[in-house]
Amino acid sequence: MAGLRIAVSPNLGYVSVHPEVAAAFSAAVEVFGQLGAGLESVDPGFADPVEAFHVLWFAGAAKSVAQLDEAGHARLTRGSPSPWPPGAGSAPPTTSTPWACATSSASGWARSTGATPLLLTPTLPIPAFPGGLEVPATGWTPLPGADGRRWTSWTPFTYPFNMTQQPAASVPCGFTSDGLPIGLQIVGPRHADAAVLAAAHAFQQATDWHLRRPPLLG
Repeated sequence: MAGLRIAVSPNLGYVSVHPEVAAAFSAAVEVFGQLGAGLESVDPGFADPVEAFHVLWFAGAAKSVAQLDEAGHARLTRGSPSPWPPGAGSAPPTTSTPWACATSSASGWARSTGATPLLLTPTLPIPAFPGGLEVPATGWTPLPGADGRRWTSWTPFTYPFNMTQQPAASVPCGFTSDGLPIGLQIVGPRHADAAVLAAAHAFQQATDWHLRRPPLLG
């Protein structure tokens, strides 16, 4: 990592991050500094692309299961909320707007980071919540005013880079006071998978978070 320039964005410029997640992320960033990387605070330079992402993701998800009958849908979700809203597949994206948003987001990231090859963010802005729920019943609100009924309301650090088709890795970087895991996201330019994996490996060689296990709940 010595000599490598790394961009750091604790909130992408618009995400509200839980204090315990923010503290763990800050400590993880310091590890890269200790490894000799040059750290630069940079926000990627794009607004939340969630609406365009919804068009692409939910239409695609609905299309992929369109052949299933009601019983098939029930088996697939197993009582969890459906990952595709009703009617999402009836109007697949036929305009270039969502793709233009993705291109704009990628361009904004490239402009803001310049020659910096990697970007660090939290993986999620909130602590883990009980399984079987699409969204937490109560708690931290990462995107005030966002549609809190969908899983994208608590994954604002990940779907932008799904859209821009950039490689990213998530590695453990701590635990909350309740023993819940916290993740660090490492994002690279398109086709720079090897650089992302090398950074993830270097972080795990320098820390032992990936070896720790929280106590089992009674």
